[in-house]
Amino acid sequence: MRFVALVLCLAAAVAACGGGGAKGDPAEGLEELGTLRYLIATPLNGECEVLASQDDETLLPLASVFKLYVLGALVEAVSAGRITWDEPVTIRDELDSLGGPTAEEEPGTTLPVRQLALWMIRESDNTATDHLMDLVGRDAVEQIQLEMGHSEPTVNVPGITTRELTILKWSESDVGERYSAASPIERRAILDDELASLAFPTSEQIESPVIRYQYSIGWFGTAGDACRALVWLMDDDEARAILTNRPLSPNPDLWPLLGFKGGSDAGIATAAWWMQAGDGQTYVAVVSLVNETNLLDLDKVIELMTVLRDETATLSAE
Repeated sequence: MRFVALVLCLAAAVAACGGGGAKGDPAEGLEELGTLRYLIATPLNGECEVLASQDDETLLPLASVFKLYVLGALVEAVSAGRITWDEPVTIRDELDSLGGPTAEEEPGTTLPVRQLALWMIRESDNTATDHLMDLVGRDAVEQIQLEMGHSEPTVNVPGITTRELTILKWSESDVGERYSAASPIERRAILDDELASLAFPTSEQIESPVIRYQYSIGWFGTAGDACRALVWLMDDDEARAILTNRPLSPNPDLWPLLGFKGGSDAGIATAAWWMQAGDGQTYVAVVSLVNETNLLDLDKVIELMTVLRDETATLSAE
């Protein structure tokens, strides 16, 4: 379970999994491992004022950072009165996906929206994510991106679930290749007409990750998009409570309050932090690393990303 454990490790609690004491320039260290893109910024009127960046408006694979948009769709649906945070959601086998506590629940069990949203962010629970996407609708997750500041939301149409992504990437059929080359209309037809009949990949398949479709199947955005999404969400009390629920940090004195979402896939690691310093000043750091040929040493990546994040304190003082 090494690959899956590391994926969930990055997505759920970066500092808990990483080591300590990274030496030298963290950006240089990350660049030795893959293609680095990052943004360190201060929020201002819903935008992100850049303190330091590298290719921050280049599209990158978001991995589980896309779950910020699912959370945003929940915030919008609650605001519109279509759902409530306490609304019960029935757990269904056909929405099972890879990893997370929701997959361990018996079918027919009900859990409130708030609990599923917390697991989606804190544990990067894919099954919780897919139940929430089913609740608000695929279209709602697609449409909220523009309001949350995504620069090119059409790249995520149709917005796929984590179960669909897993089947597309690991299926023994040619569906992944066809989906990768298809138009948005053709892709939606594949999702609607084909995927339900395909078997979910076996644990043996998933435990042998192959780098494929990094820039063609998934959810995509820039470091700036992820920054704006975090800033948008932190204005909502419920989303703020979810994002700051138990995200660990090796520097609690530096960041008394920390919000986080991260994720990874084969050759992909992305992390997005909202940080509040002791003086009340807030910052956002988004760091992405992609290796198109080799799997990443996620322990090392996590450590270096965290060090790069913490350089924010130095940048803000310059």
